[in-house]
Amino acid sequence: MMKIDLLRTHTWEDWNEGFRSEFPMKADEHGRMYRGLEHAVCEMVLGTALFFSHKPQVAIIEGETWAFEAVLPQIYKMGFQVQVIPASQLPAPGAPAADWQTWAESLPRETNFVMWAEDHPVTGADFGRELLDVALGAKRILSMAVSHSAHFFRPRDVSPYGVRIQSLSEEYAWARLGARVRTPPLFAHRMIWGANERAQVEKILSLPRREDRAAVEDAERLMISKFGFREWGMARRLYDRVAVWHPDRNGAAVAELLKRALQLPLDSESVTGCEHPVLPAFTQWWQPMPSADEVRGLLLLSPDLVRHPLFEDKLREAMDATVFELNP
Repeated sequence: MMKIDLLRTHTWEDWNEGFRSEFPMKADEHGRMYRGLEHAVCEMVLGTALFFSHKPQVAIIEGETWAFEAVLPQIYKMGFQVQVIPASQLPAPGAPAADWQTWAESLPRETNFVMWAEDHPVTGADFGRELLDVALGAKRILSMAVSHSAHFFRPRDVSPYGVRIQSLSEEYAWARLGARVRTPPLFAHRMIWGANERAQVEKILSLPRREDRAAVEDAERLMISKFGFREWGMARRLYDRVAVWHPDRNGAAVAELLKRALQLPLDSESVTGCEHPVLPAFTQWWQPMPSADEVRGLLLLSPDLVRHPLFEDKLREAMDATVFELNP
Protein backbone atom coordinates (compact mmCIF):
# COMPACT_ATOMS: atom_id res chain seq x y z
CA MET A 1 0.00 0.00 0.00
CA MET A 2 1.33 3.42 -0.95
CA LYS A 3 1.82 5.92 1.86
CA ILE A 4 2.54 9.61 1.41
CA ASP A 5 4.14 10.66 4.67
CA LEU A 6 3.50 14.39 4.87
CA LEU A 7 2.49 16.40 7.90
CA ARG A 8 -0.81 18.27 7.91
CA THR A 9 0.04 21.26 10.05
CA HIS A 10 -3.34 22.97 9.92
CA THR A 11 -5.41 20.53 11.98
CA TRP A 12 -4.56 22.11 15.35
CA GLU A 13 -5.50 25.58 14.15
CA ASP A 14 -8.76 24.15 12.81
CA TRP A 15 -9.50 22.63 16.20
CA ASN A 16 -8.72 25.83 18.07
CA GLU A 17 -10.99 27.87 15.83
CA GLY A 18 -13.72 25.24 15.87
CA PHE A 19 -13.89 24.97 19.66
CA ARG A 20 -13.61 28.70 20.32
CA SER A 21 -17.39 29.08 20.48
CA GLU A 22 -17.59 26.46 23.23
CA PHE A 23 -15.73 28.66 25.72
CA PRO A 24 -16.41 32.23 26.89
CA MET A 25 -13.71 34.36 25.31
CA LYS A 26 -13.22 37.94 24.23
CA ALA A 27 -12.60 38.77 20.58
CA ASP A 28 -8.91 39.56 21.13
CA GLU A 29 -8.18 36.42 23.17
CA HIS A 30 -6.90 33.09 21.87
CA GLY A 31 -7.73 29.48 22.68
CA ARG A 32 -5.63 26.35 22.35
CA MET A 33 -6.48 22.68 22.74
CA TYR A 34 -3.97 20.28 24.28
CA ARG A 35 -3.80 16.58 25.04
CA GLY A 36 -4.23 16.77 28.77
CA LEU A 37 -3.38 19.20 31.53
CA GLU A 38 0.34 18.42 31.72
CA HIS A 39 0.71 18.85 27.97
CA ALA A 40 -0.94 22.26 28.19
CA VAL A 41 1.15 23.30 31.19
CA CYS A 42 4.43 22.17 29.63
CA GLU A 43 3.76 23.96 26.35
CA MET A 44 2.61 27.19 27.96
CA VAL A 45 5.25 27.32 30.70
CA LEU A 46 8.23 26.20 28.62
CA GLY A 47 7.13 28.22 25.62
CA THR A 48 6.90 31.33 27.78
CA ALA A 49 10.25 30.63 29.43
CA LEU A 50 11.98 30.24 26.06
CA PHE A 51 10.30 33.21 24.43
CA PHE A 52 10.87 35.56 27.38
CA SER A 53 14.20 34.21 28.61
CA HIS A 54 15.39 37.75 29.37
CA LYS A 55 13.19 37.69 32.49
CA PRO A 56 14.95 34.98 34.55
CA GLN A 57 12.62 34.71 37.56
CA VAL A 58 9.40 32.74 38.02
CA ALA A 59 7.21 31.99 41.01
CA ILE A 60 4.95 29.10 41.98
CA ILE A 61 2.29 28.86 44.67
CA GLU A 62 3.08 25.52 46.27
CA GLY A 63 1.00 22.79 47.82
CA GLU A 64 -2.17 22.87 45.75
CA THR A 65 -1.82 21.02 42.43
CA TRP A 66 0.21 18.32 40.73
CA ALA A 67 -0.02 20.11 37.37
CA PHE A 68 3.40 21.80 37.57
CA GLU A 69 5.40 18.80 38.78
CA ALA A 70 6.63 17.73 35.33
CA VAL A 71 7.60 21.18 34.12
CA LEU A 72 9.27 22.53 37.24
CA PRO A 73 12.54 20.53 36.90
CA GLN A 74 12.86 21.77 33.33
CA ILE A 75 12.53 25.37 34.51
CA TYR A 76 15.35 24.80 37.00
CA LYS A 77 17.52 23.23 34.28
CA MET A 78 16.98 26.28 32.08
CA GLY A 79 18.61 28.42 34.76
CA PHE A 80 15.53 30.23 36.02
CA GLN A 81 15.36 31.35 39.62
CA VAL A 82 12.20 29.83 41.09
CA GLN A 83 10.51 31.49 44.03
CA VAL A 84 8.41 28.86 45.85
CA ILE A 85 5.66 30.66 47.75
CA PRO A 86 3.50 28.98 50.42
CA ALA A 87 -0.20 29.64 49.94
CA SER A 88 -0.31 31.00 53.49
CA GLN A 89 1.68 34.03 52.31
CA LEU A 90 -1.04 35.11 49.88
CA PRO A 91 -3.95 37.39 50.79
CA ALA A 92 -6.95 35.55 52.17
CA PRO A 93 -9.81 34.60 49.82
CA GLY A 94 -12.08 37.57 49.45
CA ALA A 95 -9.34 40.07 50.30
CA PRO A 96 -9.68 43.46 48.59
CA ALA A 97 -7.92 44.19 45.32
CA ALA A 98 -5.43 46.48 47.08
CA ASP A 99 -4.08 43.53 49.09
CA TRP A 100 -3.46 41.54 45.93
CA GLN A 101 -1.80 44.52 44.29
CA THR A 102 0.49 44.93 47.29
CA TRP A 103 1.40 41.26 47.14
CA ALA A 104 2.15 41.46 43.41
CA GLU A 105 4.37 44.49 44.04
CA SER A 106 6.47 42.37 46.41
CA LEU A 107 7.55 40.05 43.58
CA PRO A 108 11.01 40.56 42.07
CA ARG A 109 11.09 43.02 39.20
CA GLU A 110 12.29 40.41 36.69
CA THR A 111 9.49 37.94 37.43
CA ASN A 112 8.44 36.30 34.17
CA PHE A 113 5.31 34.45 35.27
CA VAL A 114 3.56 33.02 38.32
CA MET A 115 2.15 29.47 38.38
CA TRP A 116 -0.90 28.89 40.57
CA ALA A 117 -4.06 26.81 40.94
CA GLU A 118 -7.64 27.99 41.13
CA ASP A 119 -9.04 24.88 42.82
CA HIS A 120 -7.94 21.61 44.40
CA PRO A 121 -7.93 18.62 42.03
CA VAL A 122 -9.29 16.20 44.64
CA THR A 123 -11.41 17.98 47.24
CA GLY A 124 -12.77 20.75 45.02
CA ALA A 125 -11.59 23.50 47.38
CA ASP A 126 -11.92 26.90 45.70
CA PHE A 127 -8.90 29.04 46.53
CA GLY A 128 -10.65 32.31 45.70
CA ARG A 129 -7.83 34.01 43.80
CA GLU A 130 -9.64 35.71 40.95
CA LEU A 131 -7.93 39.01 41.79
CA LEU A 132 -4.45 37.46 41.59
CA ASP A 133 -4.76 37.34 37.81
CA VAL A 134 -5.71 41.03 37.75
CA ALA A 135 -2.89 42.08 40.08
CA LEU A 136 -0.25 40.21 38.08
CA GLY A 137 -1.57 41.61 34.82
CA ALA A 138 -1.23 45.14 36.17
CA LYS A 139 2.51 44.45 36.59
CA ARG A 140 2.75 42.78 33.18
CA ILE A 141 3.61 39.48 34.82
CA LEU A 142 2.09 36.47 33.11
CA SER A 143 -0.49 34.74 35.28
CA MET A 144 -0.30 30.99 34.61
CA ALA A 145 -3.43 29.58 36.27
CA VAL A 146 -4.59 25.96 36.30
CA SER A 147 -8.28 25.19 36.74
CA HIS A 148 -9.13 21.57 37.52
CA SER A 149 -12.92 21.98 37.75
CA ALA A 150 -13.58 25.62 38.66
CA HIS A 151 -13.97 26.68 35.02
CA PHE A 152 -17.09 24.53 34.73
CA PHE A 153 -18.84 26.58 37.41
CA ARG A 154 -16.83 29.79 37.95
CA PRO A 155 -16.50 31.73 34.70
CA ARG A 156 -14.15 34.67 34.98
CA ASP A 157 -12.35 37.16 32.81
CA VAL A 158 -8.70 36.66 31.96
CA SER A 159 -6.37 39.64 32.16
CA PRO A 160 -4.44 40.62 29.01
CA TYR A 161 -1.41 38.89 30.57
CA GLY A 162 -3.37 35.92 31.90
CA VAL A 163 -3.53 32.26 30.89
CA ARG A 164 -6.28 30.00 32.21
CA ILE A 165 -5.49 26.32 31.58
CA GLN A 166 -8.73 24.38 31.93
CA SER A 167 -8.74 20.62 32.47
CA LEU A 168 -11.55 19.07 30.42
CA SER A 169 -10.69 15.42 31.10
CA GLU A 170 -7.62 13.24 31.54
CA GLU A 171 -7.11 13.42 27.78
CA TYR A 172 -7.79 17.07 26.92
CA ALA A 173 -7.27 20.60 28.22
CA TRP A 174 -8.12 24.04 26.85
CA ALA A 175 -5.92 27.08 27.40
CA ARG A 176 -7.43 30.56 27.25
CA LEU A 177 -4.79 33.17 26.46
CA GLY A 178 -5.18 36.85 27.24
CA ALA A 179 -4.82 39.43 24.49
CA ARG A 180 -1.17 40.25 25.31
CA VAL A 181 0.07 36.67 25.69
CA ARG A 182 2.43 35.83 22.83
CA THR A 183 3.70 32.42 23.92
CA PRO A 184 4.52 30.36 20.81
CA PRO A 185 3.40 26.72 20.59
CA LEU A 186 6.13 24.13 20.95
CA PHE A 187 4.81 21.03 19.20
CA ALA A 188 1.00 20.92 19.52
CA HIS A 189 0.73 22.55 16.09
CA ARG A 190 2.84 19.73 14.62
CA MET A 191 0.54 17.00 15.94
CA ILE A 192 -2.43 15.52 14.11
CA TRP A 193 -5.83 16.36 15.58
CA GLY A 194 -8.33 14.07 13.89
CA ALA A 195 -12.08 14.07 13.45
CA ASN A 196 -12.59 11.08 15.76
CA GLU A 197 -10.81 12.87 18.58
CA ARG A 198 -12.88 15.96 17.97
CA ALA A 199 -16.02 13.92 18.53
CA GLN A 200 -14.57 12.76 21.86
CA VAL A 201 -14.03 16.34 23.00
CA GLU A 202 -17.53 17.33 21.90
CA LYS A 203 -18.89 14.47 24.00
CA ILE A 204 -16.85 15.61 27.01
CA LEU A 205 -18.13 19.16 26.66
CA SER A 206 -21.73 17.94 26.43
CA LEU A 207 -21.62 16.09 29.76
CA PRO A 208 -24.02 17.57 32.34
CA ARG A 209 -22.18 19.42 35.08
CA ARG A 210 -23.74 21.46 37.83
CA GLU A 211 -23.38 22.38 41.44
CA ASP A 212 -26.03 21.54 44.04
CA ARG A 213 -25.14 23.20 47.31
CA ALA A 214 -28.29 22.09 49.11
CA ALA A 215 -27.85 18.42 48.19
CA VAL A 216 -24.15 18.45 49.07
CA GLU A 217 -24.63 20.13 52.44
CA ASP A 218 -27.61 17.92 53.35
CA ALA A 219 -25.67 14.76 52.47
CA GLU A 220 -22.60 15.83 54.44
CA ARG A 221 -24.72 16.63 57.52
CA LEU A 222 -26.35 13.21 57.25
CA MET A 223 -23.05 11.37 56.81
CA ILE A 224 -21.42 13.22 59.70
CA SER A 225 -24.31 12.97 62.18
CA LYS A 226 -25.45 9.39 61.48
CA PHE A 227 -22.45 7.56 60.07
CA GLY A 228 -19.40 9.04 61.77
CA PHE A 229 -17.90 10.77 58.75
CA ARG A 230 -15.91 13.95 59.27
CA GLU A 231 -15.96 17.13 57.24
CA TRP A 232 -12.94 18.02 55.14
CA GLY A 233 -12.97 21.64 56.18
CA MET A 234 -12.80 24.07 53.27
CA ALA A 235 -13.31 27.82 53.53
CA ARG A 236 -14.57 27.99 49.93
CA ARG A 237 -15.42 25.12 47.66
CA LEU A 238 -17.13 23.80 44.56
CA TYR A 239 -20.46 22.16 45.26
CA ASP A 240 -20.15 19.54 42.56
CA ARG A 241 -19.09 16.88 45.08
CA VAL A 242 -19.57 15.67 48.61
CA ALA A 243 -16.14 15.54 50.28
CA VAL A 244 -15.93 13.75 53.63
CA TRP A 245 -13.68 11.19 55.27
CA HIS A 246 -14.16 8.40 57.80
CA PRO A 247 -11.57 7.44 60.44
CA ASP A 248 -12.56 3.75 60.47
CA ARG A 249 -13.58 2.96 56.90
CA ASN A 250 -11.90 2.62 53.55
CA GLY A 251 -13.41 5.21 51.23
CA ALA A 252 -12.72 3.06 48.16
CA ALA A 253 -14.66 0.13 49.63
CA VAL A 254 -17.64 2.29 50.57
CA ALA A 255 -17.66 3.91 47.12
CA GLU A 256 -17.58 0.58 45.32
CA LEU A 257 -20.45 -0.88 47.37
CA LEU A 258 -22.56 2.23 46.82
CA LYS A 259 -22.09 2.04 43.07
CA ARG A 260 -23.04 -1.63 43.01
CA ALA A 261 -26.05 -1.22 45.29
CA LEU A 262 -27.59 1.71 43.43
CA GLN A 263 -26.90 0.10 40.03
CA LEU A 264 -26.73 3.47 38.34
CA PRO A 265 -23.90 5.18 36.42
CA LEU A 266 -23.47 7.77 39.15
CA ASP A 267 -20.14 9.20 40.19
CA SER A 268 -18.35 8.19 43.35
CA GLU A 269 -14.64 8.43 43.91
CA SER A 270 -11.94 7.71 46.42
CA VAL A 271 -8.21 8.21 46.28
CA THR A 272 -7.04 4.90 47.71
CA GLY A 273 -6.19 1.59 46.12
CA CYS A 274 -4.10 0.55 43.17
CA GLU A 275 -5.58 3.17 40.83
CA HIS A 276 -4.26 6.04 42.94
CA PRO A 277 -0.96 5.23 44.71
CA VAL A 278 -1.35 8.53 46.43
CA LEU A 279 0.61 8.61 49.64
CA PRO A 280 4.06 8.82 48.01
CA ALA A 281 2.79 11.07 45.21
CA PHE A 282 0.69 13.47 47.27
CA THR A 283 3.58 14.42 49.53
CA GLN A 284 5.15 16.32 46.65
CA TRP A 285 2.32 18.77 46.03
CA TRP A 286 -0.52 18.48 48.58
CA GLN A 287 0.41 20.74 51.47
CA PRO A 288 -0.29 20.45 54.29
CA MET A 289 -0.30 16.74 53.57
CA PRO A 290 -3.42 14.94 54.87
CA SER A 291 -2.86 12.04 57.21
CA ALA A 292 -2.92 8.43 56.04
CA ASP A 293 -6.28 7.97 57.78
CA GLU A 294 -7.76 10.99 55.99
CA VAL A 295 -6.58 9.79 52.59
CA ARG A 296 -7.75 6.22 53.19
CA GLY A 297 -11.15 7.35 54.45
CA LEU A 298 -11.76 10.10 51.88
CA LEU A 299 -15.01 9.66 49.97
CA LEU A 300 -16.17 11.87 47.10
CA LEU A 301 -19.75 11.58 45.85
CA SER A 302 -21.64 13.44 43.15
CA PRO A 303 -24.84 15.36 43.99
CA ASP A 304 -26.77 13.02 41.69
CA LEU A 305 -25.77 10.04 43.79
CA VAL A 306 -26.63 11.55 47.17
CA ARG A 307 -30.02 12.69 45.84
CA HIS A 308 -30.95 9.07 45.11
CA PRO A 309 -33.94 8.05 47.29
CA LEU A 310 -32.13 4.91 48.49
CA PHE A 311 -28.86 6.67 49.26
CA GLU A 312 -29.14 6.62 53.07
CA ASP A 313 -30.22 2.97 53.20
CA LYS A 314 -27.50 1.81 50.83
CA LEU A 315 -24.88 3.88 52.63
CA ARG A 316 -25.85 2.18 55.89
CA GLU A 317 -25.43 -1.22 54.24
CA ALA A 318 -22.07 -0.20 52.80
CA MET A 319 -20.89 1.02 56.20
CA ASP A 320 -21.92 -2.26 57.85
CA ALA A 321 -20.23 -4.30 55.13
CA THR A 322 -16.92 -2.44 55.38
CA VAL A 323 -16.50 -2.47 59.15
CA PHE A 324 -13.61 -4.92 58.82
CA GLU A 325 -12.05 -3.38 55.72
CA LEU A 326 -9.15 -1.81 57.61
CA ASN A 327 -6.05 -3.81 58.33
CA PRO A 328 -5.26 -4.22 62.05
